[in-house]
Amino acid sequence: MKTNSITTVSISVLEIPFDKPIASALGTYIGSDYVLVELTTKQNITGTGFCMSLDRRGTKAVVSYLEEELVPLVIGLEITDPRSLWSKMWSVNKARMRGGVGVHALSAIDTAVW
Repeated sequence: MKTNSITTVSISVLEIPFDKPIASALGTYIGSDYVLVELTTKQNITGTGFCMSLDRRGTKAVVSYLEEELVPLVIGLEITDPRSLWSKMWSVNKARMRGGVGVHALSAIDTAVW
């Protein structure tokens, strides 16, 4: 019987501008974005996780990956075994989980479950 299964996942973005732009060899950044994930279970247990990006395009990609790939996968799954949930997210999408967007998205859900 599934008693702690995930019923909803909400995603929001928090944009935090820097007082001054930060320049590096990778580019100039005007702020950081946080993609926040909140999970709710049948028992109204909630968990919150996040990941960060310095690039708005990266943020949009993470949100899209969450909405299209990972959220549909985790709805209905139990939170009582975080390792199993993580493995399922990884194995179904492992071709895209070698780094970058997929791993950022997975980390936000993984943190919310713990």
